[in-house]
Amino acid sequence: MTRSAIISLLALALAAACGTSDTSKTPEKEAEAKPEAKPAPVTRPLLLLGLDGATWDLIDPLLKEGVLPNFAKLVKGGARGRLKTFEPTLSPLIWTTIATGVFPGRHGIRGFAAPVPATGGTAIVTSNMRRVKALWNILSERGLTVGVTGWWATYPAEEVNGFVISDQANDLRRDNYLAALDLAADGGALAGSDPRAVSPKELAAEIADELAIPSSVTREELGRFFALPEGRDDLLGAPRVNDEDILSVFKFAYLIDKSFLGAGARALETRRPTFAAIYLNGLDAAEHHFWRHMAPDAFEGVSAAEVAPYKDVIRNYYIYMDEAIGRLLALYPLDRTVVMIVSDHGQIANKGYDPKAKDHFNRVCSGTHDRAPDGVILMAGVDVVAGADLCGASVLDVAPTVLALMGAPAGDDMPGRVLEKAIAPEFLKAHPLQRVPSHSAGYRSSNTPIPSRMNEALQEKLRGLGYIE
Repeated sequence: MTRSAIISLLALALAAACGTSDTSKTPEKEAEAKPEAKPAPVTRPLLLLGLDGATWDLIDPLLKEGVLPNFAKLVKGGARGRLKTFEPTLSPLIWTTIATGVFPGRHGIRGFAAPVPATGGTAIVTSNMRRVKALWNILSERGLTVGVTGWWATYPAEEVNGFVISDQANDLRRDNYLAALDLAADGGALAGSDPRAVSPKELAAEIADELAIPSSVTREELGRFFALPEGRDDLLGAPRVNDEDILSVFKFAYLIDKSFLGAGARALETRRPTFAAIYLNGLDAAEHHFWRHMAPDAFEGVSAAEVAPYKDVIRNYYIYMDEAIGRLLALYPLDRTVVMIVSDHGQIANKGYDPKAKDHFNRVCSGTHDRAPDGVILMAGVDVVAGADLCGASVLDVAPTVLALMGAPAGDDMPGRVLEKAIAPEFLKAHPLQRVPSHSAGYRSSNTPIPSRMNEALQEKLRGLGYIE
């Protein structure tokens, strides 16, 4: 049995842990599928927020502390659970599964990079490589407006009934990586905004200032996360990331989240799509680099003096993410929106951490998501049953559930289930659950990525973290 088959069986077993998963329909049974009925269209919006690395193990203590008011509001009136995931816990792979409802072997995004036969090199995976439609394609084709920000493997930005701000649209991230590789002064061949990074093209001008925020921060801005050590004023204006310096990594992870949040919120405010999806990565970076400061007892040789300045970095980033939720809820209020928050995995202590390790990851990352710790799922708002049991929910269930809440059928090629216990009975009565053989019949894709202007720099960054060789 192949590794992918084993992963598939394990994930399906997890999804069925509560005896509620229905995987009886398969593409081979297309002939048995009933024709799709036409229920009333859903005009109530749905906001899907992806928080990379979020875990209830850290959220729950902060809820008790009372410092996450927006999370608390969602939990109080919503349904929550642990979200089962699978290995390898590679972001493009799992976030594409969340967006499509199918396994990596089906959607085709298996890692961070793929070969480019014409050059003999490799490039970061891109949207044209996805073999099935994502939520935004399916809903857009059904006449709903959609808006996507920062989601993995969305470059080049696809044409949809709405907008896509791709994962490679962030000027700061591109320019920072180019500078780190000494490519900033290459005569301009790699400089400037990429016209394929945002769709429609006119949106790029509307959010240009958010996507091109400066690489400098103030002492006060960083001060909400940690007190800047004496003698480290160099960090404030540094134009490039230093992967060996966890403060530098944190600074740029925060700025990239700030940029995508600002760009996404502005586009949502002006365009108000019915389906909105936004992805933020900084929490994962904070946990990777500051876990030993938060939980020093899990490690050997971590001194109190080392821990003290940074013990609250992760805590404070969760508070920042709570504020991000509040900003989005101001645009999509709970009394007329469905809100879903999901993560691809949690994090745990990296037992391989050693500041003298030869490989970069174990040398600087004290948090890890090896062994696939559970992520989170939280649903709240209109048409959600408060306190519903989400036992056994998995990353495969997100897309079918979103489709159901938008009045659309899932595909028989989606092995997950609709989390119908969390959906109000009156909504299900008006919009009965349905299936179609597939949303992706005849969908065209490619095995070859489309390199962007920041491709080489991105690969160098991922190589430094040990994600690619």
